[in-house]
Amino acid sequence: LLLLGVLLRLPGVRTRVQAELTSRGPAVSTAAGVAALIGRRKTAAEVLDDATTLLRCVSFDALCFEDFFLSSEPGEHHGAFDRSVPAGLGEIDAFISHSWQDDPESKWDALCAWRERFALVHGRCPKVWFDRACIDQTNITDALSCLPVFVAGCNSLLILCGPTYLSRLWCVVEIFVFIAMGGTAAQVELIPIDGVPSLDTFTVSACECRSRGDRQRLLEVVEAGHGGVAEFNAEVKAVLRSAYEAALSAAAEAARPKSPMRALSPMRQLSRIAMDSLSPGRSSRSRQASGSRWPTLDAG
Repeated sequence: LLLLGVLLRLPGVRTRVQAELTSRGPAVSTAAGVAALIGRRKTAAEVLDDATTLLRCVSFDALCFEDFFLSSEPGEHHGAFDRSVPAGLGEIDAFISHSWQDDPESKWDALCAWRERFALVHGRCPKVWFDRACIDQTNITDALSCLPVFVAGCNSLLILCGPTYLSRLWCVVEIFVFIAMGGTAAQVELIPIDGVPSLDTFTVSACECRSRGDRQRLLEVVEAGHGGVAEFNAEVKAVLRSAYEAALSAAAEAARPKSPMRALSPMRQLSRIAMDSLSPGRSSRSRQASGSRWPTLDAG
C-alpha cells in the first residue's frame, strides 16, 4: 500500500484512483505487490522512484514495421529506444499490450488503422508506450520491475489480441494491473488480430513467460492476491469480454451506412474497417519498403 499512497499524491493518478479506491482496494494492493515483487529486493517506494525516471513514450509516427518483429539477437533493435522520450504519468495516450508470438504484419496493420482513427478524433498522432521502444534493452530487469507503474501511468490500454495473447503471462498481468490501479473497462480497447482466442478455457495458471523466475513470482502474487487465481481469471475475462463487445459494437456502428457491409459478420466488419482506414495505394508495408515513416496529418 506504500506505492498506492505515493501514487495518490501525483496529479492525474490521484484522480483516476480515487473513484475506484473503495471497491478496488485489495486489487490495488495486489498491483503494488507485483511491482515490488518483480523488483526482487526493491521496496515499492524504490520501484516508484525508478519508474518516474524510466517511464518513456514514443510517437507512433516514429515506429516502423520492423520494430514488431521478434528479435533473434539481443541488440538487434537497440535503435528503437533512441526514438522514445521521457514521459510523465498520465501523459501517454495508450499502453500497447501485445504478444511477440503473434503475427507482426497483422499487428502493424491493426495499429496503423488505430492511429488513423485516433488522429481523426484528436487531430494529432498518438503517444504510446511500446516495450521495444520504451524499455532500455540493456537494462530490462529494472524496467520490468516498474511495469505496473508504467501501465498505470498510461491513459488507456490498447490490447492487440491475437491467437497467443492469452497464453502470455505478462499480457494478462498488464490487463489486471491496469484495472487494479484505477483504470476502467471503458479505457481498454481491444483489437482482434487474426481471430480472438477463446476465453472459456483461459486460466492464468496455464500462461507462459520467457523467464521461469518471473513466471513463478507473478503466479505467487496472483495466488496470494485478493480472491486468488479464480478472482484473477474472472477479472481478466470480464475486461476482455467487455472490450470485445465494445469493438464489435463500434464496428457495426461504423459499417451501418454502408449497405454492402450489412451482410458481413461482425468479425469481417472489423477486418474490413481496419483495412479501409488505410488509404488506397499507401499500405503500411509499402510505406516501410520505401524507407519512409508515417506521413504527416495534412499529407495526401
